[in-house]
Amino acid sequence: TGSLIIFAGLSQGKSDGITIKDCHFIIEDNITTKGNLELAGGANIFTGGQTKNERIVSNNSLTVRDAVLVSENSVIEIYSGFANENALNTLVIDNETTVDGNSKFEAESNVIISGGYARAGNANRNKVLISLINTASLSDNTIIYGGYSGYGANDVGETGYMKKIEGGIIKGNADGNTVTIKGDSIVAGKVYGGYSEHGIANNNTINI
Repeated sequence: TGSLIIFAGLSQGKSDGITIKDCHFIIEDNITTKGNLELAGGANIFTGGQTKNERIVSNNSLTVRDAVLVSENSVIEIYSGFANENALNTLVIDNETTVDGNSKFEAESNVIISGGYARAGNANRNKVLISLINTASLSDNTIIYGGYSGYGANDVGETGYMKKIEGGIIKGNADGNTVTIKGDSIVAGKVYGGYSEHGIANNNTINI
């Protein structure tokens, strides 16, 4: 009756310079749960308070192929690269999420599909590819982000890292992300190439 969380690669370390990369997750079987369904290729989940140490989530992938995913009472969240709200200094970059074939999603609340998702960092150069066939479709409770930045960095240096955190709103950027929808895909809901809650969203693309 609880949440189901599956990550191909996960780091919960506090050390500086952590990299979560080259983790690949292919889903070809049906999954049903009553609570949240959260799936990710590579994830940086920090739970011991907040950390400002630099880390990267990069070059991870998640593919949903001919699968039916169901959350009977909650949400479905799908990311190729993910960092939670306590990982304040994470760059989520160059991750790719693919949904193809006869894949379907059924959720009581939203279905969130994202290439790179940084709840408190920067999301750059991530991709989502939607390529459905036959009668497969995404319903109007679907939200697609090429890259999503929640809080992020006050100061962004050449590497895209957060250089300092001070009082007030932390601003993260979403830059150079892409969503591509092709084939016979029927998509309702909301589609964002790049989305930043408080920072800058530049050079993002939607291809249809």
